[in-house]
Amino acid sequence: MSAIIDKISFAIFAVAALLSLAYLVFRKKPLIRIGQRLVLIGFVVQGVGLGISMTKGGYPFLLESADSYIFSAWVLAGLFLLIGLKYPLEVAGAFFLTAILVLYTLAHFTHEAYGGEAGLMNSPWASIHIVLAFLALAIIFLSFILGLLFLFQELQLKRKKIFKVFEHLPSLEVLDGLHYKALTVGFVLLSLSLITGSAWAKSVKGVYFFDDPRQLWSIIAWLVYAFFFQARFSAGWRGRRGMLLSIIGFMVVLFTFLEVRHA
Repeated sequence: MSAIIDKISFAIFAVAALLSLAYLVFRKKPLIRIGQRLVLIGFVVQGVGLGISMTKGGYPFLLESADSYIFSAWVLAGLFLLIGLKYPLEVAGAFFLTAILVLYTLAHFTHEAYGGEAGLMNSPWASIHIVLAFLALAIIFLSFILGLLFLFQELQLKRKKIFKVFEHLPSLEVLDGLHYKALTVGFVLLSLSLITGSAWAKSVKGVYFFDDPRQLWSIIAWLVYAFFFQARFSAGWRGRRGMLLSIIGFMVVLFTFLEVRHA
């Protein structure tokens, strides 16, 4: 049942993405209004699917990468709807919906079971860590999109050539503020996922840190973002330099999720 709902939700978000792209070309308001309603419908439908899956499977949940990436996509869709209540994101919708579809695609092509090792899931920290990690992924993905939009908007202003299709992007100040807030929340969640991951390791391995590549790369990603905040407050790294640093952090996070496996 939940697999069917996942496919339906993907189709809804895909149509919404096509409408957002069509809006960039034809600039017809009805296209974006229909697209936004579809995002809301997709968010509700996928929420029902996740609820059914978690109720049916019980605790612990999100034991496979497919479910976890779909959870991140659902969170990102909710964040897009929430931010859109206050800020004009009609133009940015194509970026957000593309990111949502990327997460669905990862869910389809990745097949990692987090409970593959016997006894690994016999810990109250298991799903807590997984939920926090994929919440962090969704919000860090959000900050990545906002960083790209900032850099694109800044490039347009420097060249004094605003493409008509992108003239309604939020201002640099708004994008910088949203990026900072998103990254702050993402960094807190990443920190909590590291803490709960260490507690999980302690409960099943007997030690807080062990020879685990994913744990090591997660710490590297955390250090990149920690440097971002240190540079922002101490050295005044705002604007482009801060955005580029946060994008590097996102690349490390994405590499960690996609290419690094637990030992």
